[in-house]
Amino acid sequence: MKNWINKLKWKAWAYRKYFKIVGMMRPWDYAYVLRMMRFQLDILTESIERYGNRVDSDIISEEIRAVLSYMDAHLDDDYADRCGYDYDWEFVWKDDGNTIIGDNETKEQAENNDRAIKDSIVLEDEEWNKMIDILRGMRSWRD
Repeated sequence: MKNWINKLKWKAWAYRKYFKIVGMMRPWDYAYVLRMMRFQLDILTESIERYGNRVDSDIISEEIRAVLSYMDAHLDDDYADRCGYDYDWEFVWKDDGNTIIGDNETKEQAENNDRAIKDSIVLEDEEWNKMIDILRGMRSWRD
């Protein structure tokens, strides 16, 4: 009987704790998997920092925080901004308002933005690979 009550208590805790994040889940995009994993890693980090009795608890906590940072960057998708993309230009529309006939981007802006897009692709790949490398050691993360 006592075991059944304990299981019921933990189920109630989990339903309350995960209600919001589960309600935001969608089956068609891996970003939702990242959001769920991020949510769970936040809980794990808090638990390790509060109750961790391991010698390497600080190192594990730092690793998880690095993963969280990479996940945030990936979910924010701000790599082009971080690489210096210049948004100070706009499309020039035909009088009907539906057809683009050009833009007022200068040659320097175009070159800068091309470079920023190329750099952002490299940065995204580098940060993704760093995150995956850290996650390979995840089996040792526990409080």
